[in-house]
Amino acid sequence: MSVKNANGESGQIVYVEIEITNFVPFVAFQFDLTYSGSAFTFDKPLSALTDRKDGHSLSLSEPAPGTIRAISYSSSLKSFKGNSGAVIRIAFRCSTQQFGGFPFNLSNAIIGNSSSQNILNQTNNGTITIGKTQTITLNQGWTWFSLNIKPVSWKFSDVMGAYSPKDGDYIKNQTTSITFYDGFGWFGELQEFDPKTMYKIKLSSAAVITIFGTPVNSAEYPITINQGWTWIGYLPQLPLSITDALSSINPVGNEYIKNQTVSTMFYAGSGWFGELMELKPGDGYMIYTGHQATLRYTN
Repeated sequence: MSVKNANGESGQIVYVEIEITNFVPFVAFQFDLTYSGSAFTFDKPLSALTDRKDGHSLSLSEPAPGTIRAISYSSSLKSFKGNSGAVIRIAFRCSTQQFGGFPFNLSNAIIGNSSSQNILNQTNNGTITIGKTQTITLNQGWTWFSLNIKPVSWKFSDVMGAYSPKDGDYIKNQTTSITFYDGFGWFGELQEFDPKTMYKIKLSSAAVITIFGTPVNSAEYPITINQGWTWIGYLPQLPLSITDALSSINPVGNEYIKNQTVSTMFYAGSGWFGELMELKPGDGYMIYTGHQATLRYTN
């Protein structure tokens, strides 16, 4: 009996699935599921057995705060269907504003056969990760973008795994690139994403990619700004005015920043002037300075 790992977002419903892999038929099960009661709220009406049931009844109760007790059985001793997969989905509302992994632990577990024997072999606990989803719309042709969500893996194959590439699709950062070839796959030096940098992607048709993870902590990712051009990502979760976003680089004059469509320049004694007046999540930027600096976003 295992708790299947799951993902959720604050304020949303997440379903915790309990899986059973069985080598012999079973007609009943029970368990206690403990969790962080301050992070999740149990939603009994949305909780139910899965399609593996066959006339089985279900009892759900809360014997203690942060504990769900589930009991399911067949009065006619019918077996649950199949030999693997979830037997129950328990609904919780994510009531925490914190991000990260929260454990869900099994105890007092029983899997009963028609002879009232406990055939349980082992239990495995699981984790529910509370995070955010970043959705990036990619145009036909070129799109400049950056990531501000930290997934389980920054590997290129993981971030782009759900996208169906076409021959000639191309992605680059300031120093490396990767190209997709029909019959071969992606080929190039770009193997991992980095939230500190901007990426340019060229596609033969429009697409959307989604990345689930925890918000990037801007303080952990200072960005080195070189003399000349630097491609930068945008790390905060909310837009910032260009004055606030770039305050840490101490502009002195003739600094220049642009996204894919608009730009702005810093004039000594006057400040930033141009159409680009705020930086926002998902966008990528190129900045030009005459001096080295370290960019530290304020949120």
